[in-house]
Amino acid sequence: MVYAVEVDNLVKRFGEILALDGLTFKVDEGKIYGLIGPNGAGKTTSLRIMSTLILPTAGSATVFGRDVVHKASEVRRLISYLPEEAGAYKNLSGYEYLQFMGKFNSDDEDDLKAMVEDAAAISGLGERLRDRVKTYSKGMKRRLLVARALMHKPNCSFRRADQRLRRFAFLSCSWHNQTVRGETRRHCAAFQSQHA
Repeated sequence: MVYAVEVDNLVKRFGEILALDGLTFKVDEGKIYGLIGPNGAGKTTSLRIMSTLILPTAGSATVFGRDVVHKASEVRRLISYLPEEAGAYKNLSGYEYLQFMGKFNSDDEDDLKAMVEDAAAISGLGERLRDRVKTYSKGMKRRLLVARALMHKPNCSFRRADQRLRRFAFLSCSWHNQTVRGETRRHCAAFQSQHA
């Protein structure tokens, strides 16, 4: 069986600091999985390894059967990664930002148009997408960024949950939960981490 994500005895050292010490888990396709823990527990390090941004010291990680070290370019085509500290170009409108980012995934105008339309629907920002990003609230920016991360329909979504997620208004939490459930209905895996 091929898992959406499979991590086996993952170790990561930064000099003398042991950030991950034998992390092992498996995530089935279509499931939501979360890493929850205190600061320094290795959540972000795990996501960065699975997203091919850094190399593990030892152990292995695969995404849909592709090794994150040896098949990194294939893994990158299957995933999206949204770090907590991600930002959007503040002088662009929401639509302009989505169009700009969509061009990294497709040169085809019809595909790009479909991606932007999907992202606009995911964001739920409606007419506010015509406004410059610098006028958005923090919650609106996060919606735009989540939509950008999902616009190319990744097989697996890695997301570092914003620490403010706990303080989001009820409607934003509801939107976030519906968005994650929507991802898993497409048979992809949603992977999130958040502080305990």
